[in-house]
Amino acid sequence: MTGRNGYFTLAPADVARLGLRAGETVALSPLGSRHLRGLSLSRQRWRSLGADGARTLLFRPGPDASTMSRGAHRCLVAGEVEGVPAAYKCRVRSPWWQVPLVPVADLLLTYMNADTPRLTTNTARVRHLNSVHGVYLNEATAALGPELLT
Repeated sequence: MTGRNGYFTLAPADVARLGLRAGETVALSPLGSRHLRGLSLSRQRWRSLGADGARTLLFRPGPDASTMSRGAHRCLVAGEVEGVPAAYKCRVRSPWWQVPLVPVADLLLTYMNADTPRLTTNTARVRHLNSVHGVYLNEATAALGPELLT
């Protein structure tokens, strides 16, 4: 989805160190599924993951480079030096740094783990990358679905 997860995913400490502004990142379920062993990914658990160094933020400064912070500009330059724009998914979008977002999922479904698949309620209301599947409930099940898991 991002084209280079190591570049686009950041821990909160990285955001502070880089000098990114609010709005230049998006809340994200960290890569992998280790943190999705419980029935719910709460906002408190998500914050705790970030405080522990997990990459809980997606670098997404917006499409207009003229409105970005200096920190975001430095990130773009560093990405260009690293060859990030040449990665396939980056190469086919414009601008290369504008990762497309899917809607926030109601539930997160693990599938790339040594254990059985797990379904976790996304009460943190964070976005996800393709290391897990997002499950979207329709109006008829939107209220009841998450309650069944908690």
